[in-house]
Amino acid sequence: RALLLTFLTSTPVLFILLFFAWRIQSASDEFASVDAVAQFSSSLANGLLLGAAVFAPLEVLRQVCRLDGLAIKHFEWDKAATRSLGTNLRWLIDLSVPLSVIIGMLATQSVPRWESSLGRLAFMVLMPVISIFLARVFHPSQGAISFYLREHPNGWLDRLSYVWYTALILVPLAMVVASAVGYHYTATRIATHFNNTAIASIALVLVYFVAQRWLVLNRRKIMLTKARQRLEDAAKRDASNSSTPPVAEAANDIDLTAVNDQTRRL
Repeated sequence: RALLLTFLTSTPVLFILLFFAWRIQSASDEFASVDAVAQFSSSLANGLLLGAAVFAPLEVLRQVCRLDGLAIKHFEWDKAATRSLGTNLRWLIDLSVPLSVIIGMLATQSVPRWESSLGRLAFMVLMPVISIFLARVFHPSQGAISFYLREHPNGWLDRLSYVWYTALILVPLAMVVASAVGYHYTATRIATHFNNTAIASIALVLVYFVAQRWLVLNRRKIMLTKARQRLEDAAKRDASNSSTPPVAEAANDIDLTAVNDQTRRL
């Protein structure tokens, strides 16, 4: 129920973006005889679609990080780290979605110089915004994953923290340099692939923690069922005043500890 409510809370703005994209695209079909109007409407619709694609995964993750929400109550994420991640996602959404709409709109214009001028400028503003977000969220000692590094000291992530942390910050800035020196198309394609990778990573993280939570709940359910069965058996023995010793558990009875360890490894 919490998972469903989290997704429903994430949808209103997404549906608004998709609705306006659909209506504007329909208007461009109606004004097909007027090239300028049809081209502008179609480009704006494509920009709104790109904005929706950027907004959806970030908003889902932000709603997961709500105070006393799915991440804290069910996934058992660190409360301070979760609040930090949610706060940073808020301003990232406010800045990245409008810039993504502009980039998507200008990228589909029939005039190439619009994308190479205003589109490039919007892209060069968006990349430092992402770099700042990554610097704040993934900081080894103050970011959202700092609690994980403290719980796993001397691990590979901890030992190489400043290597991958520096790489995360420099990759968006490298896209800015590539776009500025004339490789704008290449930079946008690489940024698109990084965005798709981030979306896939968010999805995998959510699936992992949902599966882990489902296993915990089912293990708890089995434990309660076995406890009720033992109480019923004890009540029957007391009612019959039987002096026979209690029956030992069957050899093939479920070993919950072993099952839990196996499923976690899987």
